[in-house]
Order: sequence, then C-alpha cells, then structure tokens
Amino acid sequence: MPSNMFQYRPLEHLDSFRLLHLEPSLNHSADLKGSLHHATLSDCDYDLIEPYTALSYVWGDASQRGVIHLGGSAKEITASLDAALRDMRDKSRVCRIWADALCIDQSNNAEKGVQVTLMGRIYSTAHHTVIHLGKSPPGFEKLFIDLKVQSQTTMHGNTSDLGQLSLAADEIDGMRRDLLSKPWFRRVWVFQELVLSTDVWVQCDNLRIRWHHFCKVVDTKNVVVAMLLDTLSDSIAQQGQPRNATPLEDMNSRRYGAFEAPLSSLLSCRRGIGATDPRDIVFGHLGVVSDRDRCDRFIKVDYDRDLARVSVDTARYFLDATGIESLLSHAMNPSPITAPGIPSWCPRWSRSQLSWDTIHKVGRKFGGGDDSSYVSFGGTHRILLSAPPVLAISGFEVTRIKASSHAFSSCDDEARAQEESKAVALELLQDIR
Repeated sequence: MPSNMFQYRPLEHLDSFRLLHLEPSLNHSADLKGSLHHATLSDCDYDLIEPYTALSYVWGDASQRGVIHLGGSAKEITASLDAALRDMRDKSRVCRIWADALCIDQSNNAEKGVQVTLMGRIYSTAHHTVIHLGKSPPGFEKLFIDLKVQSQTTMHGNTSDLGQLSLAADEIDGMRRDLLSKPWFRRVWVFQELVLSTDVWVQCDNLRIRWHHFCKVVDTKNVVVAMLLDTLSDSIAQQGQPRNATPLEDMNSRRYGAFEAPLSSLLSCRRGIGATDPRDIVFGHLGVVSDRDRCDRFIKVDYDRDLARVSVDTARYFLDATGIESLLSHAMNPSPITAPGIPSWCPRWSRSQLSWDTIHKVGRKFGGGDDSSYVSFGGTHRILLSAPPVLAISGFEVTRIKASSHAFSSCDDEARAQEESKAVALELLQDIR
C-alpha cells in the first residue's frame, strides 16, 4: 500500500465534481500520473476549449489493485481502472477524464449520494464517453483498421454505414460472441451511462471504434439481449411508442424526452444485473426513468440507508406504480442469500427471478379454464405500516386445500388428469364422512 495516501478535498457547489487530468506518456507501462481538479457541470457545459471524456468500465476484482500518482500522493485503484487509464492515456497531451471510482470519494456516503444523483448530467455533459471492455478479442484489430481506412477514403468522412470488411463471416461471429460476453454488458450502471452520452466509443486495449459501428457489427438486437433489455420494448410499446424503438437505437432519445420507461419496467426486465452494491440496482436506473417524480416520493439516493431500507422504499414505490399483484409476483422467489430486515413481500432486485407455475382458474372442464391468475386482489384494502414494515391486506378465508395432485406434463392427458382428480375427491369425501 502506498505510504503517502491521497486525501480528497470536499466539493463546494451543488453541481461540483472532480476531473482527472491524466498526464501523457510514451510508455504504456509507465506509472500513471495526474491530478484531480474540481469543476462544475454548469461551467463544463459551456466549455468549448477543454472538454472532458467520461469513462464507462467494470470495476472488476477489488483484490486486484493498481496505483495512480496524484501530485505528491498515491491513490490505489482497481486493476480494471488501471488498464483503462493506460489505454486511454495520450502520448503527448493531457487527458481530462471522469471515472467514478476515482473522481468520487467512495468513503464518503453523503458525497456518493449527491454524485450518483448528478451522474446522468456528468455523462450527458461529457463530449465523449469511452466504453472500455478490456482486452481485444481476435479480429478486433482488423475491424479497427477497416473502419479507419473507410473513414480516410470516404468523401464524407466517418459514416454510420458499415462498408466492406476484411473479416470472414466466422471471424465476425467469433468476435461478436467474445465482445458480448464481456462483463460490461451485465453491469447495472451502463444503461444510464450509454443512453445519456453524446458521443460513444467502444475501446479494447488501445483500439477505439464508434458505438454505431460496434452495433452494426454485433447487431443491436444482440446488445439489447446482453444488457437484459429485451423485454423493455414491450413496456415502451404500451406507452404509445413503436415496439422497435429501443434506447440503444437512438442514443439521444432520452435527452430529448422521447424515451419513456418507468423504474418499474427497468427493474422488472433487468433484475439480477451485475452490481457491486445491490442498492445500485435501484439507484443506477434513476437517471433515465420517465417517472422520476414518483420515484422521488419514495426513494432517496442515500448510501447511509441500508439494503433493507432501500428495498422497502422501492417496494413502496412499486406498489404505488404497479399495484399489489405485480409487487407480490416479483417477490415470489426470495433470495437464497440471507437478507436481514427485508420483508418477504419485498422483491430482491439483485437476484434473477426463477420461473414459477401460476395457479390458474379452472372452468367446468378440466384444463378448459382461462389463463388469468387465480389469486386476485382487485378491490381489496391494504395498508403499509412503517415500523416494522408490514404489508397488511384485508380478506376472508374461502376454504382450505386438503390435498393436491402432482403436476401434469400436458393437458392432453385429460383422462389421466380426471382419474387423478377423482382419486383426490374420493379421499376428501372419505375424510368428510
């Protein structure tokens, strides 16, 4: 551990943040050197001379460490940030970079809460955003060269169209699989970072290509699936927009108000996405949601609140936004990880929801009922108590289940199903006698 550790100075203004001025070097393996400078988003928004670049990356294994020298002090950083800064470092010019793990005092919960709230503006104000995916897969260098040659030989410079590539079809398929398997695509924060950025680049090692070229090569639909956004278009369509209008196809849609997705939809389709802190499953989406006013009534970005408190606050929001049936359906599979203080009716958004068989209504003929849920809370009264957090629902007992048959593999086997039903019924009748 470095002997002279770096100390953060407090931020002074409501829109203050820090920027890293990364010093140049001709040697990729040379020590990282730079300085942290205070700035304001309002000043940077009008700065045409010295823009900054926002970095989007995966924190990675916290046990793997690197060091950056900031003035006369040293600051430990993760190995993934160390690699990203080395790849972004220019040979002759100072780079102005924003990287969350370095530019936010991670030991100061109050500052973290404010900076996370500003994060959407930080990415939208940056002139460029670099997505650092780590090591380049086979074929990426050839793709980089092809795109650079096309840009140099095209009258209009860089275009969104993808010209002839020297890569064979199997090379492209292999590269696509390698790229989309990168952990970046399974990180909660990248959705917000992506849709709010102005000019996005994808970088592997020291090779950078534009986002729209990247999407042409790997296919935007594959990116949507990799980022757990494949069910989001249904939610968008329900709000009057075209079903294929995903935020990845129009990077400026959220900025100009065209992208509409409430927090409830994002949590539903992206639950289980990667996050170092499970509270960030909620906090990491607030910058792009369409119902921010409703979210603010229930949820506060406050890292002094533990996971149980954030889970209850989010459940209160979800109940208000979607209703009790939707809330309980998302809470059906409790996390196998012990979560002290989290009520059973609170969804564990950091865990993927396992499939479960819904009980359905049954009509006169076995298997001939509709597909509506047997359990319905329409018209019921409910109340949420605060201390302790209790969800109370009014109701009355209709009957009690005495026995049940095993699960049938197919409704086509109706004769067998009827025999099973008769056997259960006879057992019940015998008990009644």
